[in-house]
Amino acid sequence: MFDLDGELILGAWWGGGKFLLASAAVASMPLFFSEKRVVQPALYWTVAAGFAWLSADEILALHEKITKYNKLLEIGLPMFQGANGAWIGVYAALFALLVMIFFRPLLTSARADPKSAKLIAAGFVILVSGAVVVEVMGYFQLLGGMGSPLQVFIEESLELFGASVVLLGCVGHAVWVSRQ
Repeated sequence: MFDLDGELILGAWWGGGKFLLASAAVASMPLFFSEKRVVQPALYWTVAAGFAWLSADEILALHEKITKYNKLLEIGLPMFQGANGAWIGVYAALFALLVMIFFRPLLTSARADPKSAKLIAAGFVILVSGAVVVEVMGYFQLLGGMGSPLQVFIEESLELFGASVVLLGCVGHAVWVSRQ
């Protein structure tokens, strides 16, 4: 129950709970805007959907299951070291789909409030650095290898710090919208 790199354990449930709370907080922000808001709430829906997905991934071990079924069913998704990372292509495709669906409103939000957009983008880069880059480094036995205390510390710290910066950007944008 306390494996640093485990899934379906207390630590993963705690992290997943934080992402779920962040999702609910971001999704509820547009409820407080007046009817004359300048920017569509798509920014909040996109970020909330991302946080909800991360919550589900932490709690239900989704990316591990994608890799497991990729191997078991011989689906053919590319993997690192022949054993890990099949989830990266699936997650990248889901992210691209989400951005395509909300592209125009996201661009409008970014142009209207560049300061908050930069914070959200920086947070996303930090989060992805932990969730993808550091995890892939673990696949190649860097930072002590997958599941080592150093690798897990850096990965989880970057994920949670990045999510906090994204959340800060959303709050900043909500404040900006409320002043319009």
